[in-house]
Amino acid sequence: MLGGCAADPPLPQAAPPDPPAACVLNTAALDSATKVTWTPDQSTASDTRCVYDAGPNASGPAGPAFLTVSLFARTQADAAAERESLAQLCTGGSRVDVNKADGGFVCRGGGDLVYGALVRGDQVVQVTSSAIPATMAVDTLATAISDQLSTLPS
Repeated sequence: MLGGCAADPPLPQAAPPDPPAACVLNTAALDSATKVTWTPDQSTASDTRCVYDAGPNASGPAGPAFLTVSLFARTQADAAAERESLAQLCTGGSRVDVNKADGGFVCRGGGDLVYGALVRGDQVVQVTSSAIPATMAVDTLATAISDQLSTLPS
């Protein structure tokens, strides 16, 4: 007499891979702060670059809106000198300091672009906008990027 065959036990599921190192933004907090859904493009993400797309509904006259996060090694021995070198891209009077890790800032770049950088140890985290989403004020995006930089692990 043949009893029922038991099914093989399920194989343990592997944990999903960690996101690429450059995908450091907290999208839930960014979405909440900007009222736009930011999605990292996993097809182009790497340990040095991650692009967050705001989607087609956020495109404005300047084109599609996305944020690019870049990670790279410091080029200056002194953190303050590194920040000042990076801040040369800022429009005069637009810079707001971010007091986290070895310091950073958020500012306006050319046009209505938002630019930010944070020095942490021997690494720089840089965030650049391609355009401001159509439904958003520049200051809203600048504040959201500042909040993101200030909450990154040191």
